[in-house]
Formats: sequence, structure tokens, C-alpha cells
Amino acid sequence: MLRIENLHVAIRNGGSVGPAPIIKELNFTLDRGELLGTIGASGSGKSTLARALLGVLPSPVYTINGMISFQGIPLTGKHRASVLKNRIAYMPQLPNALNPLFKVGSQLRRMAVRKGLQSQEEIDRALDSGLQAVRLHYDVLNLYPYQLSTGMARRVFLAGAFLRTPELIIADEPTAGLDEELSEEIMTIIRNYVDNGGTALIISHDLKSLLRWSDGLSVLLDGNMIELTRRTSLSENFSVRHPYTNALIDALPSNGFNVKAKKMDMSSSPCPFFNKCTTKCPQPFELPRAKFFVTNEMVMCHAAVQ
Repeated sequence: MLRIENLHVAIRNGGSVGPAPIIKELNFTLDRGELLGTIGASGSGKSTLARALLGVLPSPVYTINGMISFQGIPLTGKHRASVLKNRIAYMPQLPNALNPLFKVGSQLRRMAVRKGLQSQEEIDRALDSGLQAVRLHYDVLNLYPYQLSTGMARRVFLAGAFLRTPELIIADEPTAGLDEELSEEIMTIIRNYVDNGGTALIISHDLKSLLRWSDGLSVLLDGNMIELTRRTSLSENFSVRHPYTNALIDALPSNGFNVKAKKMDMSSSPCPFFNKCTTKCPQPFELPRAKFFVTNEMVMCHAAVQ
């Protein structure tokens, strides 16, 4: 459904050095009916990836190269605008993306109009459908954003996404700042959407939720996608190959915060994880190349488990 080929995003620095890369030669596909989670530290390029897909990075500031295609057609110009209007929905990271001066109902109605709904009857039906999908009562339409909890605000964004059932939802940090119960509620809504024919790309720091709810897991580090792993059912564990991904999983509270410390090695290496990696690398001074597998997975590491 969504295909990314050699995506490279850099920010112009205005000097003689040249643009500073944020995303480096990224390649992956998102299949129909898949929930793909993307994990990575702050600054790894996750939100930049979402904005590049949506085409909202300002061109005077960023340089973007590579190909982004949806259903086999490149996402450019008018085609991107049409797809974003009717077929791709975005759930922003910050609840304050809602305008504080207007009630929720007014803002959702404006979203419906932007999605091409015109008659009042169509808009009302869409509002009913969107609110039911995210389990919000109709009374929420009369509230101002400041009257919403963080969990309610995130469900309002999801309701906006469901005003016209999209083919793809891109959600940036949908569980940030939520307790475990609310996080599960949000992820259950997204999982049900995927199980009923939708597709989702979830960008998050919440590794625990992604390990539970995702069909695939991609890992970003310093602008590089260092691993993409998939599974055939949610009851399976992911086949993790990269030491960084294993370290993230080991550091989860459920695994006892098992952090493997390494004395900082300041040796020069092109590997983005070299200075913190506890695995002995057979080729520390050569840039790891992506290894692709027939299972539609990849890893970028000399010492990766095959």
C-alpha cells in the first residue's frame, strides 16, 4: 500500500557545510491490513518521517529526496492532496493541535468539510460514526479543548480520522502521556480499525504497546532504519536481530530494566550504535549495509543474528 524508496531528508543549515541529514536512505513497505509500529529515541527521525509522508515539511528549510508512493502512484502535487483528503488520515502528536477558541463539534465539522462532505446530513452521519468508533459521547461536541483530558483529546483526533473511513492512518505518539488503561483503549481502537480492513503506521516511544499490538516493528536510530521485523500473529514474539532493538526490549520495566552497560568507546565508526553496543562487531570500521530477508524484514548490522 505505502512504499518508501531511498527517502533522504536533510535540514538546510545556511552554511558552507551542506544540509544536515535527518533521515538517511530509508526503505520500507507498509502492506494493506498491517499495523506497523515505528520506535526510536527522540531525534531519531520518527516525526520527520510522518511529516515527510504528509508533505508538510517546508521546502525552504528541508531537502527531500527519494520516492513515496501510495497504491503504486507517487505521492506528489495534486495527487498527494487528493489522497490526504480522502484516503489517508493523520493523528497529530500534540493535543494542543486543537484550536482552543472553537468547540470540538465546530472543529470536527470543519474537518468533515475538508474531507469532501457537503450536506448537513452527511456531516451529521460522519460525526455519529466517528464518535461511536472512538467511544465518545455526543456531548463532547459542545466542549472546548481545554475541557478535554489528554485521552479525550486523542480520541477526538481519532474521531476526525474516522469521519470518512481512511485506507491508512498515520498516528504520531497516540499514547504519549496516557496511563496504561487509556493507552490500551487507544491502541484497541486502532487495532480494531486494522482488523476490519484498515492500515496503520504508529510512531511512538511506547515500545511496550507496539510489541503487544503491532504486526510489524521498525526501529530508527540517528535517521537510519536499523531494523524492520514482522510477525504473522499477535501471539508470536518478534524475531529481533539488531543489538539495539534487543537492548530496548531488555530495558523495559517488565524485563527488570536490564540495561547492559558498556564503557563508552569513542573510537571512530560509521555504525550509529557502535559506541554503546555490547556485541563484538566483526567489521567496526565499515558502514553496516541493510540485509533484506524473504520475510520482508531487514536489519542493518554486521553482527546481527540471522
